[in-house]
Amino acid sequence: ARGPRHGACLHADVHRQQVCLKRINVEAMRFTKKHQENVRQEIRNLSELHHPRIVNLHADIWEGGECFLVMDLATGGDLH
Repeated sequence: ARGPRHGACLHADVHRQQVCLKRINVEAMRFTKKHQENVRQEIRNLSELHHPRIVNLHADIWEGGECFLVMDLATGGDLH
């Protein structure tokens, strides 16, 4: 088994900034071509948004059937 389809972990980049690394397994059994298109559209949308009050996308990395989204790390709050 390859593990969960999605996940997030913390990662420190070369500038000592903490970022969120979101992992999306695009080769998962139930991950259809439509899901892949949705991920690519979300990346396009996020790459156009830049605001200090939202989580910003810094990079997307595609490797070995997985997509990694490098995003701002949001701590100390919740989504409510």
